[in-house]
Amino acid sequence: MRTKIANNFSRNMFYVLLIAALSTNSCQQAAAPEDPQALADAFAKAFYQSFNQTRDFRNASTQEEIDAIQAGHDAANTAMRETLKQYLLLAGWPEPGVFGNINLKEYIRHTPEDFLNDVLPILKAQVLAGQMPAQTYANIVDGRALNRGGLQPYGSIVNKDRDGNPVLPYVLDIEQTNALRKEIGLPELEAYLLFK
Repeated sequence: MRTKIANNFSRNMFYVLLIAALSTNSCQQAAAPEDPQALADAFAKAFYQSFNQTRDFRNASTQEEIDAIQAGHDAANTAMRETLKQYLLLAGWPEPGVFGNINLKEYIRHTPEDFLNDVLPILKAQVLAGQMPAQTYANIVDGRALNRGGLQPYGSIVNKDRDGNPVLPYVLDIEQTNALRKEIGLPELEAYLLFK
């Protein structure tokens, strides 16, 4: 019985490490640093591979297998984030469809804090240069704040009451929010709510 478990673990560990290596390599080797579309394609390929690997967790029978699978996922995700960062530095915020049907805004909102701290200044610079929609940037920042139980710096995510009327977003201070919105080219919060 122990031999069978050890063999299953060894086989699963091999596949996990192989998949992680392939995901990492697909991000690093398939994309020349000067080719934005190759970077986008490598990211999308690794994204879908990682997404499909979730069944590995269902097949794990020991904590060691789960830890090995998680290590493989972590390595693949780190490579994916680095590829995305390279793309953003090289080509800026992508046009719709460049990354297939991946919702990049939602992906970035749910990345680890260290990656977000690296990427937000890049994205803000692109907003200020007119290369990224300010609303998209504000949604990333505000969504992240809400996910962490905080208040929205830009007030870009608006809920509605039972009658369908917009409700003032959870912001710390309206003047401060309006100043931040103005800095990136968004209208004042009161005017924004009129269009919601």
